Amino acid sequence: MTTIAGARVFDGTDALGVAAVTIEGGIVTDVRPDRRDGDVDGRGMTLLPGLVDAHVHLRGAGNLGQDLRHGVTTVLDMFSAPPQSRRCCAGGRRRAPTRPTCAAPGSWPAPSTAGPR
Repeated sequence: MTTIAGARVFDGTDALGVAAVTIEGGIVTDVRPDRRDGDVDGRGMTLLPGLVDAHVHLRGAGNLGQDLRHGVTTVLDMFSAPPQSRRCCAGGRRRAPTRPTCAAPGSWPAPSTAGPR
């Protein structure tokens, strides 16, 4: 269990002001407004839900690490060649796509390279 205290908190809908946020097993279990004591000093920082980048083209594993360092926890790949995207996502808890995530019927890439539909 870890408590981050003194940070401004945005829950995805509302700005909650300065609060203490308790995390257990990777899940937020408690948010207490105006509480400023905890394991981690969050003064001058803002806590918010992970960001989503809805249009990426994976170029290498470094892309995902860079996204994560900047608060992006979810990316939607708008087409990287399957071998490249599998290498990029190999290991960890990342899920590698088995075919392009976005390709309209009859569009590029040609059905012969896009895999099963």
